[in-house]
Amino acid sequence: MATNQGWTARRSAALLELMAEFGDLHIVAGREQVPASRLLLAAACPSLTVALKASPQALHWEVSPEVARAIVAFSCGVPSPFAGLSAEDGRIARCLLRTGSPKGGNGTRDVTATGYMSWMLLAVCVAMTAYWPLREFNMETGGFFMDDAMIRRNTVVVDSVFDLRKFWRTDYWGLEMFDPDTWTHKSFRPFTVLTFRWNYLWHGFNSSGFHVTNGLLHGLCSLQLALWVHRVLRLPAPWAGLVAALFAVHPVHSESICYVVGRADILCAQVLLVALHFYSSVLVRPTSSVAGIVAVLLSCALIVVAGLCKETGFTFFGLLVIWEVLHLTRSACRNCVSFLRIALLLLLGASACACRVWYTSGTQIARMDPYSNPIAGVEDPLVRAMSYALVHGMYIKLLLWPLFLCYDYSMDAVPLVESLTDARLLLPLSAYLAVVLASCHALQRLRSAKGSAATGRAEGAILGLAMFLLSFLPMTNILFPIGTLVAERLLYIPSLGFLLLLVCFLRDAGGSAICGTTFRAAVIWTAALGLVGFWWWLCYSRVADWKTVEQITLVDGLKQLRSSRTQFNLANLYLQSQRMDEALLAYRRAIAADPLERDAQPLYHAGQILMYQGQYEEAQVYLHKAVTGYFSPLTLQEEEVWHDYGLVLWHVGRHMEAAHNFQNAIITNPNFPKGHNNLACALVMLGLSNQPVNTQLVQQGLQAAEQAITLAPHVPLYWRNAAVLLSLAGEQSALAAWERFRQYDPKTAAVEEVAWPENVLGGPLGAIIGGYNEEDWLYQEIFSKDPGQALEEAFQLLGFPSDIGDWSGYMVEEISLAYRRQCLRGHPSRGGSARNYLKLQVAMELIRAFDQEQCVEADASPEPEAAWSPTTRRKRKVHGFVLDDLALVRELELSQTEAAMEADTLPAERLEELNRALDEYILRQMCFKSEIVAEIARLHENSAYSILGVSPEASDAEIKKAYRLVAMQCHPDKGGDKAEFQELHEAYEKIMEQRRSSANLAKSGGGPSPESSAEAEPPSAEANAEDAKAEEEEEVDGEEADEKEESEADAEEDGGDSQLLAKSGKAAEEASRYAKTAADFAHQAAEAAETARQGRQGGNTLPLTKSIAHSAIVLTLTVVKAVRVVGYATMDVAAQCRLAARKCSSAECAESSTEAMGLGLEALNAALSCAEVTEVTAAELSRDVDSDDSEDVAAERFIGAAVRASLAAASASNAAMSAAIAAVEGNRQCIQAAQPAEDEDPKPQETEEKSVKSDADGHETARSDQSEPKASESPEEQGLKRQINQRSNNHKVLLRLNAEILLHQQNVRQFLQANRQLIPEVSCEAKGKVQTLLRDYAHEVQLQLHSLHGELAEEVATTLSQSGLLAPLLQRQVLAIPVCPKARVLKMAALYDLEMTFQVLEQEIFEPARQMLLQANASTQCLDEVTERIQKELQSYTDGG
Repeated sequence: MATNQGWTARRSAALLELMAEFGDLHIVAGREQVPASRLLLAAACPSLTVALKASPQALHWEVSPEVARAIVAFSCGVPSPFAGLSAEDGRIARCLLRTGSPKGGNGTRDVTATGYMSWMLLAVCVAMTAYWPLREFNMETGGFFMDDAMIRRNTVVVDSVFDLRKFWRTDYWGLEMFDPDTWTHKSFRPFTVLTFRWNYLWHGFNSSGFHVTNGLLHGLCSLQLALWVHRVLRLPAPWAGLVAALFAVHPVHSESICYVVGRADILCAQVLLVALHFYSSVLVRPTSSVAGIVAVLLSCALIVVAGLCKETGFTFFGLLVIWEVLHLTRSACRNCVSFLRIALLLLLGASACACRVWYTSGTQIARMDPYSNPIAGVEDPLVRAMSYALVHGMYIKLLLWPLFLCYDYSMDAVPLVESLTDARLLLPLSAYLAVVLASCHALQRLRSAKGSAATGRAEGAILGLAMFLLSFLPMTNILFPIGTLVAERLLYIPSLGFLLLLVCFLRDAGGSAICGTTFRAAVIWTAALGLVGFWWWLCYSRVADWKTVEQITLVDGLKQLRSSRTQFNLANLYLQSQRMDEALLAYRRAIAADPLERDAQPLYHAGQILMYQGQYEEAQVYLHKAVTGYFSPLTLQEEEVWHDYGLVLWHVGRHMEAAHNFQNAIITNPNFPKGHNNLACALVMLGLSNQPVNTQLVQQGLQAAEQAITLAPHVPLYWRNAAVLLSLAGEQSALAAWERFRQYDPKTAAVEEVAWPENVLGGPLGAIIGGYNEEDWLYQEIFSKDPGQALEEAFQLLGFPSDIGDWSGYMVEEISLAYRRQCLRGHPSRGGSARNYLKLQVAMELIRAFDQEQCVEADASPEPEAAWSPTTRRKRKVHGFVLDDLALVRELELSQTEAAMEADTLPAERLEELNRALDEYILRQMCFKSEIVAEIARLHENSAYSILGVSPEASDAEIKKAYRLVAMQCHPDKGGDKAEFQELHEAYEKIMEQRRSSANLAKSGGGPSPESSAEAEPPSAEANAEDAKAEEEEEVDGEEADEKEESEADAEEDGGDSQLLAKSGKAAEEASRYAKTAADFAHQAAEAAETARQGRQGGNTLPLTKSIAHSAIVLTLTVVKAVRVVGYATMDVAAQCRLAARKCSSAECAESSTEAMGLGLEALNAALSCAEVTEVTAAELSRDVDSDDSEDVAAERFIGAAVRASLAAASASNAAMSAAIAAVEGNRQCIQAAQPAEDEDPKPQETEEKSVKSDADGHETARSDQSEPKASESPEEQGLKRQINQRSNNHKVLLRLNAEILLHQQNVRQFLQANRQLIPEVSCEAKGKVQTLLRDYAHEVQLQLHSLHGELAEEVATTLSQSGLLAPLLQRQVLAIPVCPKARVLKMAALYDLEMTFQVLEQEIFEPARQMLLQANASTQCLDEVTERIQKELQSYTDGG
């Protein structure tokens, strides 16, 4: 028996030895060809008979060479041929013997393999349940988060017609890549954009389709990864399923799926895995050379497609090369085909990358956002390297322990590493060490691997490591800086290799067991499945966070407090919810993230919030920084910042600077209608406020208004502002502009009709009585209604609900608070409607009357606890809501000394209330004064037309014809009166001169064209009444003070020493800082020009040279802005020097003022010249390259433009530096001049108490005490002093304006008496309406008389003298504008029909009062005196009628 076994063994060994020489068949297994015998194989393995007949020369098996040699040994009869195989290879060998196929083919199912495939599919499906919340996502309702908004703006995605040319010329964000004037990210990913378009055409944005598509692609990618790992790398199915499950649930992938733009990474990975599947057929099962080349070309084409989905895909050319080299080193037979494939891969990969870089003109992002990648701007190379190393460590940490996830890690989220001793460097050191150890371990395992399974695991580990390193390389900022510092979605492709490497190491650590047959394998599988479960929960929670824009913004904003962008987005969210204080706090955190405060966006929005809150001084600081900060061209328009900065400057009283900033906004964007609109308002107001009027500024303002309505012809506000400005300028085209405004916004126009003279004054008759038109619409809207309905509407107007019915439960303080709030919002000085403001006052009067009625009932009621009690009424009566006529008359009768003494005795609250009421009345006086002056001018103009007998609408030809006819009749030679002829000639000349002036102004842009038409709040036209009020105060101060007080008032007006020095020092500091900024940017512009020249010499392409030249011009524009700031700041210093020289008689200050003024103007001229050069050079760049010009000629033209721009920048920078030096010297002279003044005695108390209000927005700003307040004075005492000073000024202005308006009214009366043809005709309907209204008012007085008791004679006289209807007519001091509309109705009724008015008063008031007195046996003497006085006053109003 032993002899037979020995002989069999020797025979089998002999057969194996002879097989290499006499074998008639080759088994191709991997890279080896194992010789075999067809006869022995057919005899030993009957299942191979069919395969042997089909392939008589060779059998191709997807098995390892060890398996093939074991099969041959089995056919030769070698005992235990499978003893040296691994479990997996043994299974494959037995499957071959049993079925004839390593996979269980030939009709026989391999139950184990099928089960494993099902297991992998199940693992992926279970893992993908972490993305179940995606079904509830909706881009339309949930919002477009950050970069997702670019999908909606991308015309390639949303256009109805697909533009193939635009498809290849736009980047990932829809921006033109080949326009040198357009910023581009250079992310060219056309195939990803194409899938967005398919999504949009399929279901639009109002669905979860975009997110669900990302989720399905991710699941498919996970399944492809499992199949490739199992079939190609021969990793067992459970371990392949583990790789897929870990990849599917990794929490960092939630950003790639939920952030729709992350589809680029998903598509790229998907196509790359398909390319790897194709290429595996070349390496695992060699075919003919032609088929291999086709497979290589197909794989390379797929990698190019992946690179056009996401740039990372191009790195996989390197992975295929590494895979080829790996197989080449492990193959027994090496041939030239492998080397040919490697050469082909290198050639195609280099060509593809070069074409991609050439097509997008490089990969460097122009104008890199310093906030997205702050490390890129660090100059110290060591700090930059250490900081980037920390970023690498953070990426590795995110892959291993993704517990803290955030959508943004921008500025300050990753603080710079500035020292080698920084403990955070341990993280990247650990990461680098782990990568090195993993590489060494994988190479060692590859060297020692035996069997196909071990070799596959070793190759899988090396390929995973290579895949990770190659795809991670573009993220490292080593090759070039990228546009983001840390982004979780960038880890999508590197995680493929990382997880493959991790599972291969776990497989090696777990041994050969698959399902836990050993303790070590059980522990590893338990840990792996626990990790899958933990990651699943993290992923599910993170996906839920991404459901809406608000949710992800709030979650990450509260989590990542150091990131500037998360705080900025959180602040925007708060701002949309009107949570202003929280938004401002978040903006400030975003600003604090950068100590240099370079990002203009949070600065701009913080300034906006402060501006809307009325904190203009602080808003000015933020917006001033914003205009010099970094602007992201995708998210913030520079002209908006300049515009809002101008608005804030206007509010703080720096009107000329505000106008300059409006001009800067227009320079930045000439097609900016809002800027033109507010520039128009500012220039016209500035021109009209000058004495004399600056007609040039007014004309420029009118031109800007015309430009605004030309750019935005359908914005009603622009037409409204144009009409107001034209009216203020005295232009007849104002009415035409107002008609256009009425067409576009008839509702608002109907409310604001009160803004026009004929509507406010009620024509010349209304001007005489103090304005009438309000009473007309008040009668229609209020007094003609049922009292209950009018009271209900009054409460609604104050914001109270309309469904209550019983308002007696409201407390007085509650109603007062609501009234003050509505007044604050709708005050005319804040841009509100004068009519609406008057309606508020009338509503308050109605509520007061209701209060009095309730109080009468309460007095008679036994319940003293009524909410509306007599006590509360008396309390309110002390404070008062509005100013009445009696209080005004008393105010006018006081002398200046008495008014000052009264102010000292009044309580602070009462004084503040009185000042507020006087301010409102003075504002009305100023409006009325300007309008009555315009009415007088209109009357004079119409008188000229009436002399000729034509209407103002007549043409020039009709006027000439009428003039000739009348001249022939009244010519002295024809017997006419010489004086009449002279008057006729003057009227004609006056008309023609007015028409010539209007025509010239219209040609220069003064009036809007018929086709022109007008969205932003201007510095309101009504607000300028406050400026005029301040001017009146100054005039009164000058008239009533002696020469000494006048000079002191001027000194007070200019500001005290401390304020002067503060302004001078601030302006000098600003000039110095921006001069340095201008010098820095001028130097950068010169460097850019030199770079363009040297780069061209070094072989740079024409587009790259053009791009660098464009950068030089952009830097020059920044120099222009900085030099302008220097020029204005230097001129501010010059102004302060001039004030100091006037106060201190300092020759040095005067000289410094002259020098600073001159150099400041030179700086501004240099900025203007530099801007002109910039325009010319920019035109050079934008000009198309002529076909006749060579590329070198065009490049020289671009370089020449850059050089000219840099030289202009240098010149402007030098001028700015000279101006800054002059500003510093001027500030020093101011300090020296003010030094002696500090040792002198303080100014008298009388001078300290002077104050002038000059806030263009209607706020009262006391500037009386310009010196530093005493340390002992509390804020309350200082506030009281300001109120006292304000009370004194209000009294003087009130007296002055009342006297002036009375004089104007007398002029109107006299002019109408001399020109009766100009008295307007009054219809019977209008007369009847006024008489009806008068009868109602008189009946109210009669009811008051019937309620009198006691001494009737005195009570009747008192009641009549205090009634709103008669009180203004019974006072010694005449009121030009009665507060109560009843008195104005009485005056207008007298003008319409004096006799009828007397009858109404007699019937409704005097006769009933006389009967009461007679019945009570009381004297009627007082009543007769009142009657006589009323008749006399009314008669005086009809003298001109």
